[in-house]
Amino acid sequence: MGNGLSQLRTFKGAISEALGSGVLSNPDVNSARARCSDALCAVGELLKGLGAPAGQADTFYMLAEAIGDLEVGSIHPLLHDSKHPALKPTRFPVRPPDTSERGRQRAFIALALVVLVAAGRNKQKAAAFLAQHHKKISRISGAKSKDLKATIIEWDKAFRSKKVKHPAALEAYEMQEPKFAAQIKELPLEIRQQKAEELANHLVEEALGLSLHSNPNERP
Repeated sequence: MGNGLSQLRTFKGAISEALGSGVLSNPDVNSARARCSDALCAVGELLKGLGAPAGQADTFYMLAEAIGDLEVGSIHPLLHDSKHPALKPTRFPVRPPDTSERGRQRAFIALALVVLVAAGRNKQKAAAFLAQHHKKISRISGAKSKDLKATIIEWDKAFRSKKVKHPAALEAYEMQEPKFAAQIKELPLEIRQQKAEELANHLVEEALGLSLHSNPNERP
């Protein structure tokens, strides 16, 4: 009961910070989008913390991502047929960047690298492990990526330096990174590597599974 009350207080604080006096009172469409996206992420975190099925929490993350994508000129599949002017993406003179969903997938891969490094591997060997055992990561690496190991290290660097375009993806990484690293480092040495690999494998599977929300044909 106490834990539930704590989660509700955290949720209330996150909603207050995200929405303030309300998005409708703010004439800045971009600011309103960011606030709505943050609020939806807070709902997802609350559901996740209360033990709701993962699909329910992920629905709110997906909505947050769809709104966030408009900010950088991408269109999430959820909004492809939308006619409302507030749901039209910002236009850029070049090819639109990846969607927030793709960004969050890469956040999970970067977290998988974090847990392997926390268990004692150096970054190069940790990235090599992921590239060797999870070749399907190439699905989210982009057409220009030829070296999966190097790409994984680039994602890690981008998240650590906060050079990620999608706030929802960066928030997911920053919320989980210290927790996962501490969780692995607290384990006895004799099982640390094994447990780190298990957690890393789970994170990769979760990353690849995110695409099921928008395209069931991409099942890992």
